Formats: sequence, C-alpha cells, structure tokens
Amino acid sequence: MTLSIKGRGASVKLSLAAAAVGLISLIAFLIYGAVYPVYADFGVGIFLLLGVLGYLAYAFFDLPVLDFAPLAAVFCTSFGMGLFALNAYPVLGDWYGNFNMYGSEGGIVPVIIILAITLVSIVCGIVTCFTRKQKGGN
Repeated sequence: MTLSIKGRGASVKLSLAAAAVGLISLIAFLIYGAVYPVYADFGVGIFLLLGVLGYLAYAFFDLPVLDFAPLAAVFCTSFGMGLFALNAYPVLGDWYGNFNMYGSEGGIVPVIIILAITLVSIVCGIVTCFTRKQKGGN
C-alpha cells in the first residue's frame, strides 16, 4: 500500500479524482435520502460506496488483480446511478409532464445535481481504465 502518488501515472490520479467525486455523490445521495426518505434506497448507496472503494483500491494497492478494479468501480457506480434515476422516476415524470400526478417530493434540481456528479465520477473512471498506472514503461 502506497499513500504517495509521487511517481504514479495519470491513472492513479484520475482514480483518486473519481473516488473523491464518487464520495461527494454518495454524500449528496445520503442527504437527499435523509431529507426525502421515499427516495432512499440502500442499493444505490451500496453501489456508490463499492464504486468509491474500487477506485481507492486501484489507486493504493499494487496487486495485478486490482488492475480491473476501475472497470468494476465504473460498473458499480453506473448501476447505482441507474437505480437512482429509476427511483427518481416520479420526480422526473412530474417535472416533464408539468403536473403532480405522482406526488413527487423535492423537485428536479437535486436529482439532476446528483446524476451529474455521479456522471463525472463515471467519466473519470472510464478514462482511468485507459491510462497507465505507472509513469514510464511500466
């Protein structure tokens, strides 16, 4: 385990950025779920947390099997984001139809913010999958 990113490639830095943004997304989701418990889902929280842990494991451990950790983290984060969007369907439906058919709470702004933050984490994770972990030829 190395806690220094000195001498590391762009992949480690992007993985740490993806973990940081993913953690922000997780915290935002937890706050949103606490304020509007009808949209709280343990599955979303677990998959977002697994994504953050995958990015961190890739950045801090030099095991060959963990070279696939960003790919797994992208999958987990994407699944969590999709599940969150599915759970927020009443909010999206009420906003798009400009009515209150589903009795949604909270409005569209927090949903869009959480989705955008999570998407940034996913994009950083995808770029991590295609960059080098070590500087130089390793």
